[in-house]
Amino acid sequence: MRAELRRLHSPDADPLRDYEPEDPRDFGIYVQALVGPSGGPGEESFEFVVCTARWFDAQPFDKGFAWPLHHLFLKRWDYATVERAINDAVTRAEGPDWSSVAAQIARYGGWEFADYRAQ
Repeated sequence: MRAELRRLHSPDADPLRDYEPEDPRDFGIYVQALVGPSGGPGEESFEFVVCTARWFDAQPFDKGFAWPLHHLFLKRWDYATVERAINDAVTRAEGPDWSSVAAQIARYGGWEFADYRAQ
């Protein structure tokens, strides 16, 4: 089984394709990738902070450190680059079932069901 990127979305910029930060070399934006089984029904959300190193460096590190999970760093804002980077991670994922495919994608973006356990 493989995965496919269905669409990118951000509650901070809709439509994301039209987003233009004030400074394309200094920005951070929350992005959701809606991904599902290739050719099949359904989709799940994988979340990223897309940002530049300059923006990240300016964030307050209250304890003096940070664990930057689920971040995609760019030199400058470019929607096509964001789409290409996330699509590359998504289309590389392959496995016997959706859970194993989604777990591979979750190495890059926060998966909405990453810690889900059936009761």
